[in-house]
Amino acid sequence: MDIKCQDLYFAYNKDDVIKKINLEIKSGQLTSIVGPNGIGKSTLLKCLCNIYKPKHGVVYLNGKEIVSMNSRTLAKNLAYVPQKQAISFSMTVYEMILLGRRPYIKWKVSANDEAIVESILNKFKIMHLAEREINTLSGGEKQKVAIARALAQEPNILFLDEPTSSLDINHQLEVISNLRSLVYQESKAVVVVLHDLNLANRFSDKVFLMGKDGFYKEGSPEEVLSSENIKDIYNLEVEIINTSQGKYIIPRDTGIF
Repeated sequence: MDIKCQDLYFAYNKDDVIKKINLEIKSGQLTSIVGPNGIGKSTLLKCLCNIYKPKHGVVYLNGKEIVSMNSRTLAKNLAYVPQKQAISFSMTVYEMILLGRRPYIKWKVSANDEAIVESILNKFKIMHLAEREINTLSGGEKQKVAIARALAQEPNILFLDEPTSSLDINHQLEVISNLRSLVYQESKAVVVVLHDLNLANRFSDKVFLMGKDGFYKEGSPEEVLSSENIKDIYNLEVEIINTSQGKYIIPRDTGIF
């Protein structure tokens, strides 16, 4: 399963937010999209998921134009987790995750649907939250539930916008580890928008670094997240040091503090 786009442009009103985007994402890879605020990372994700219609260009899923596919087919292949979710109605955690089974449910919830939900509750260590109302959860707990709901869709490609932004360091690593298991054990494609360059550097197979004119660089973390590239895009001097857990990116003191 792969997804790719060619010459993708998207504009709010007349202002191009993303332009000249060409990419290909394949199964068995964790891909990170990084870049400064307001550069169009979240917008790109929504175009790839068919939430937004591009001004120009085409998105293909397994060689077929994504705009020609019905919503049920898309939901069985793609899942999207936004950075924040507004929930205005009462629902338990179990019910929220069960919503991820909607593309498969015809007349009633099956034993298989229930088994999948319970498996995901256990995998994300949130079984104790199953009967809690969503609106009583912390921001980090809501984020884990949102990811769990997306996984209940059993998608081939999973898109996540800042999935670790509300999580403490322990739960960040837990979520990333679960995403990596999807990639390496189940050969899924996982695409994440990240601001944390160290997470992108440590866990990604491929990184797309976005600049104002589209992708500035793409490739392995080592190729893309160099001090020179970070300086060019973020206007920030960094030092990259070697640790027992790999390379670590540290901003240099600019005299601001």
